Amino acid sequence: MYDTVVVGASFSGLMAAMAASKSNKVLIVEKRKKPGTPVNTTGAVPIEWLKKMGTYPPSDCIAGDLKGVELVAPNRESVTIKKPDADGMLLYPDRYVYWLSERARDMGIEIVTNTVFHGLSIDKGKGGNGGDGAISVSTSSGTYQTTYLVGADGAGSNVGNAIGLGERPSPEDLHIGLEYTVENKGVQDPEVYRIYLGHDVAPWGYAWSFPEGTKYLRVGLGIPKSLALTPKKLVGRFLERYPEFKTPVSKSNGGIIPTAPPLKTAVKGNVVLVGDAAHFCSPLHGGGIWFGMLSGYLAGNALANKNPALYDPLWKRKLGGVLSRHYKLKQVIYSMSDENFNDLIRMGNTYLSVQKSNMRLAGSVQKMLFSDPGFVFDMAWKWSRHGLAFDAVKRVLVPGFTIA
Repeated sequence: MYDTVVVGASFSGLMAAMAASKSNKVLIVEKRKKPGTPVNTTGAVPIEWLKKMGTYPPSDCIAGDLKGVELVAPNRESVTIKKPDADGMLLYPDRYVYWLSERARDMGIEIVTNTVFHGLSIDKGKGGNGGDGAISVSTSSGTYQTTYLVGADGAGSNVGNAIGLGERPSPEDLHIGLEYTVENKGVQDPEVYRIYLGHDVAPWGYAWSFPEGTKYLRVGLGIPKSLALTPKKLVGRFLERYPEFKTPVSKSNGGIIPTAPPLKTAVKGNVVLVGDAAHFCSPLHGGGIWFGMLSGYLAGNALANKNPALYDPLWKRKLGGVLSRHYKLKQVIYSMSDENFNDLIRMGNTYLSVQKSNMRLAGSVQKMLFSDPGFVFDMAWKWSRHGLAFDAVKRVLVPGFTIA
């Protein structure tokens, strides 16, 4: 009998297990032969958060530090925002997840691999907490009894489906991602990642190029499943358009990325969902590691306190607002034309020139507004239409409030 069983030795599942283990006997059930493989994420994460959570990786898990981003418009103009110090890093995701799993084992957490979740049943007459009963977790390696169950098994969670919690995102809110690792032959700053905008490049999505140290680049794109397009063909077309990336491919990976709003609730009785299983992945940029790990930490703490109901208000306060705003911003981007993207990059360069000029606030605002008034009013209308106008005002008036 376990206090907590976690399905999925993922970023979120491992964090949930480690947080819950403070006062629980914990088992992790993982379908793969080894946690972290195969890789299905690019691996970009914020440094400060990893330090704060005590999960900063050893050097062999770090592919490189990130100091900035370069946004590339359909017309190939670009704007680069780079900070003096790194605020992000690119992980070797397989190594990092395996390192987390070893930390979990050191904490006394059991991990069974090559084991597939089949289903669950609840015995109201046995054990449990708060009258919910003991949970029997059926797997390919046998049945495990537990008080609490954590679903960390990705988008379209089998745990969620088994308990009737949540729903599979619509095809429009499920992106398909494909990424190749290619050589960096001096074509990109190893401390700056690139985002390529434009419907010809990646309709209703974007392409990216993340530097893996100085020698390699992780180049890929994501598009909605609803478009019924083949990511492989789009990546091939992207490499033809930008031949500097067309070098021998050393690795490839891909996966499904939920870009839906977060679930209304991630708790049902003694079952909770974390990470992609609860749609805790940014609808704006598809990044899910940080959101997943934080949701796992919050869920694990609720279970350590023997009260799963604590989890919903915790994640809604820490994650819900940001993820909801990211979804609204995704809708704004869906409504933008390629010319809008070109205007956005030009506006970004205007902003940087204003920043360098040390102009007073009133003069800065005036220069920004009148540099392209048509674009400004068009974007203001789009933001208002998708419910972001109030958030924009709040961002100006409330210290610490973030839109994205």
